[in-house]
Amino acid sequence: MQWDKIGLSGNQPVRDLWACKDLGEFKDSFTARNLGRHEHRMIKVGRPGPPLPAPLPMPLEKYTVTRKSETYLSDL
Repeated sequence: MQWDKIGLSGNQPVRDLWACKDLGEFKDSFTARNLGRHEHRMIKVGRPGPPLPAPLPMPLEKYTVTRKSETYLSDL
């Protein structure tokens, strides 16, 4: 995998997520070696960025109920 194809450059840390193991820093690319014909490796590339913002609270749902010709506004 070439770093420029995924928007990265220079030295980047690579981690094997399934083995829970840091593989080291690689310059400009990474190639998984010694994989069997049907084997796979899941890797994470790059340095951690700033933390993601917390999700916004869900808005309160409102619905109307009509009973005996009267309509009520209800909250969930």
